[in-house]
Parts: sequence; structure tokens; C-alpha cells
Amino acid sequence: MVEKMRYKNSNIRKCLNTKTIAQCAAFFLYCLLPLKGICQTGESTVDALVKMGFENVGWTEDGNERVYVLQNSAYRLQGVGIGKAVDIIQKMLSKQYDKAVNDLQYWYRIKAATKVPDKDELNLFYETVDPTTNGKPLDPKFALEAGLQTNLLKAVIHARRIETVHEGERWQDIKRFGIEISHNIENESPIVLKAHDLRKAVQIPASVVEAGMQPNPR
Repeated sequence: MVEKMRYKNSNIRKCLNTKTIAQCAAFFLYCLLPLKGICQTGESTVDALVKMGFENVGWTEDGNERVYVLQNSAYRLQGVGIGKAVDIIQKMLSKQYDKAVNDLQYWYRIKAATKVPDKDELNLFYETVDPTTNGKPLDPKFALEAGLQTNLLKAVIHARRIETVHEGERWQDIKRFGIEISHNIENESPIVLKAHDLRKAVQIPASVVEAGMQPNPR
């Protein structure tokens, strides 16, 4: 295995050794593209993921596989499943819908689903599901076609919501895919955050602002 992983976000490149990466606090790994025999290079895939809104994207490979790491993670999910979420999204955006559905169906099977839906069933379900739950409108900053493409993306987001429950990943998907949320308060009007509400950005610590850095806009 290559000893260093090159990390990249929208503005920064840096090199971290494997030990340092393993000490990072926020982590979630996707095992993507298990075989190297693909047309895309690691760098082109990283660029595509960054444009989709993912940050701290790195990759490494050996003679058998290429592994993509997101959000400072050194964990590898051998069971693939929703660990291939980014791969599924890439297939959908390139309109490889059958391949994307095959990956989703694999996840349903390993979760012992009572029914494994096909492409048409997934499309119909997420077209008609309650828009206040798992059918919430999506407004990502990348091009997304209405209909099948959007509905399959909702299926992936729903699966990620289940797979990563209590892991703090839902908030990143809310921001990444432009999902409006509402926080209900007893006897008061709810707090609504629109798709790209500036309040979704984590605020810079007060001590840093006091030292002279501009706070994130609100």
C-alpha cells in the first residue's frame, strides 16, 4: 500500500502519512472502484468529487485496488455497501443507471431487505415519497436532472442516512445536496434553513474571531 495519501479540497493540497490520517477525529471511508482497471485516473476522480462538494478527498492504490478516502478517514469498509456511495453517485451522474441500481440492490441485500426494488420501483417510490421526509427536494451545486437521476440520488441519500445514523454524516449531506431542513420548537415558529442557508456553515471559534479573522457570514 502506498505510504502517503494526497489530500485535496477546493483550495488546499497537502500530504499526510498514514499514521497522521488515522489520528483524525472526523472519519468516513468509502471503498470505491475496487479494481484498478478503470478509465479514470485517481486525480480525475478526486477532481470530480471535489466539484460535487466533497472535501478532504484522498486516494491511494496498490496492485489490487484503489481506495478513496473522504473526511480524514483511515478506515476501510470491506463490506462495500453504502461505502460505495460516491461511486454510485458518479454512475448516476454519468447516466449509468443500471450499474448504480445494481450497487444499491447489493446494499439492500446485505441489509436483509424484505424486498429488493428494481430501477422502476426505486424511481416511482422516490418520485412519490413524502417530500417532508426522504423525498425532500435536492438543490446541489452540480447539475442534476429531474426524474430518474434525482430519484436515484434520493435513494442513495436515504441509504446513507440509515448506514451512518449517529455518526454525524447527515449534516454534511444536508449541506452537500442542498436540502432544506426545519427545526421545530414548542410553542414557537420553527427554524427553517433553506437549501444554501449561510447558517449551515460551522462558525469560526470566538477566540479565532477575536484574534482578527472574519467570522463566517450569517
